[in-house]
Amino acid sequence: MSYLLLLIVASMILGLQRYLSTRKNVYLGGILPFLFASFICLNINHLLNSGQKFYTFVAILTCLIGLINVWITGRGKVRTRK
Repeated sequence: MSYLLLLIVASMILGLQRYLSTRKNVYLGGILPFLFASFICLNINHLLNSGQKFYTFVAILTCLIGLINVWITGRGKVRTRK
């Protein structure tokens, strides 16, 4: 059950990121990557003390790259609409 909830929340976050990145204001799409990076900076000690530093690092990088990729894709769609 918890995996299903995690999947639903992740889908909602990516949907919100896609919506915000396709707005005319370029900074709206940068809100979620900034919040994610801020959350990671505040909790880095707890995350790294979990015992699996490499997998934690890979997961953080993958999520951040994914959010920025959605932002860049959305900005490209805004440019083609103009």
